[in-house]
Amino acid sequence: MSRLSWLDSETLWLFLLVLCVYCLTLSGHLYTVDGVLAFQTAESLALRGSLELPESGFLTLDNTRGKPVSRYPWGQSILLIPFYWLGLIGSMVFGNRETWCLASMTFSSALIGALLVLATRYLAQSLGADKRGALWAGLALGIGSIFWVYSQDLFRNPLAALLLAASVAALFRVPEKPNIVHLSGAMMLLLIQVRMDGVLAIPILFAWLVFTKRRYGVSQRLPVVWLLWCVAGCALLGLNNWIRFGNPLRHNIPNAFFTESLLVSLPGFLWSLDKSMFLYSPTLLLIFWSIPRCMRANKDKTLVILGLSLLYLIWYGKYHHWFGGRCWGPRYTLLFTPLLLATIGPWLSQNGTREKRWFAASVLGLGALVQATGVLIEQNVHVGFHHSKEILADVASGKLDPWWARTWDTHPTATIIGCAILLLVFTIGIQRLIRAVRYN
Repeated sequence: MSRLSWLDSETLWLFLLVLCVYCLTLSGHLYTVDGVLAFQTAESLALRGSLELPESGFLTLDNTRGKPVSRYPWGQSILLIPFYWLGLIGSMVFGNRETWCLASMTFSSALIGALLVLATRYLAQSLGADKRGALWAGLALGIGSIFWVYSQDLFRNPLAALLLAASVAALFRVPEKPNIVHLSGAMMLLLIQVRMDGVLAIPILFAWLVFTKRRYGVSQRLPVVWLLWCVAGCALLGLNNWIRFGNPLRHNIPNAFFTESLLVSLPGFLWSLDKSMFLYSPTLLLIFWSIPRCMRANKDKTLVILGLSLLYLIWYGKYHHWFGGRCWGPRYTLLFTPLLLATIGPWLSQNGTREKRWFAASVLGLGALVQATGVLIEQNVHVGFHHSKEILADVASGKLDPWWARTWDTHPTATIIGCAILLLVFTIGIQRLIRAVRYN
């Protein structure tokens, strides 16, 4: 297994390249109630140290004092506090507090997306990919999958996907770096604070760690240490519920029913025009070639990835709201998409043929085209390709949603300078990564 450094120049340029792409397509505003809740809760925590919201809304509940709070766990909002403070600093210099705080908050999604690309690359390396294959896996996620579109809003799904991918990638490294078990455990602790269904991954990952202990002879205490991190995460979630509702065991997502037929949801996730994971993330098509390759090389790790993916596909498929409401594509598949795309890495490593790489590049280009369609328009209005006529009409008429489409009339010079800087860094990043791929 080759070594992968988080601090080498290739990692830095991959991060900057993806971050520049995401910043170029940021909207600077929120699309959904989920985003508004995350923003308001983070604002309340940053300014008042409280989880209480200014007013009741569609997705709020009353706490023990009769005040409205978000029904979602506190993990995302706590992590957003520094971005709110950053927005406040910007508003002190330039004025317009709400605009700067919103811009800073939405920038957090771009940053999370760029970090997720690195986590996917690291996971691919953990599966046995060389630097070239791991780079392909990262780009497949960052440019060719639905995560590009979700870098614009404050949904919890990308953050949860980052934490799960980082936890799995670190866990796969335990046989060679035992102390990294703490990083994996810490990521699981945070995941449970962001999405409480993160606990579903614990049995599969714990079983793999026990298997690793027997196969590789690692310390017997490592599974216990990792599990203690998970227990601490559950305890913190209970504390969150106790603070809000006076009961650590209270279900904080009421009206959630798992009554949907899989005969309806699974076809929706797999091949419908509205929510197909392969339509909205075309790079996932490559897993039909990459997973057999991974099964031959790393059967136990590949089974973990397939087990987690199938678990969450069925879990969300049974959820009565499996389609995710007004959102672009299959939002609930985001949690396991990085795990599946990481398997592309070993398949596209140096033993791959030129034809294979050209095929992968074509699929990546198709994925980038699909994502570009999503980031150019307002997703809260056009929630899928079944609105294709309306989407084409808006694009043709110049009714676009990225920040530069709205600031051009009022601040043309600043808009040009901002876009030019981002494009310059992006171009340098492309050149550096092409050179790295060519000589690795």
